[in-house]
Amino acid sequence: MASKYDRTEVKTRKRDVFYSDFDINLNTHPASGLLIRKTNEAAVRQSLRALVMTNLGERLYQPTTGGNITATLFEPIDNFTALALEDAIKLTIFNNEPRVAGTNIKVVADPLIDSYTVTINFTVHHSPDVLSTEIVLKRIR
Repeated sequence: MASKYDRTEVKTRKRDVFYSDFDINLNTHPASGLLIRKTNEAAVRQSLRALVMTNLGERLYQPTTGGNITATLFEPIDNFTALALEDAIKLTIFNNEPRVAGTNIKVVADPLIDSYTVTINFTVHHSPDVLSTEIVLKRIR
């Protein structure tokens, strides 16, 4: 007579998901029709990009979320403005993104094409890996 202990169970372990967000474009999966979600590092990268691009007072019921990055884009493109951008981005991430442990932000001004390249190196709380994301800030007239 076979008991339940004689059977072998094969458990498939999915990758641990610590953070999960919907895709910012609200794309749907072609087969299931469900919203695609970003997990772990991809979710944090998407959140950092959204925070940098959000102005203060832009989100409903969250008047302190974001930083006034677009106001700085209309200043002269030089190293002083790049330092001001760097400080504003650091403050924005520190105040609004609890999933990020350590950040190193570098802003490079490019006056030839009137833009700034922002490189954010960061670590996520559950992972020892140093991740990076790059955002190009350009004013639109």
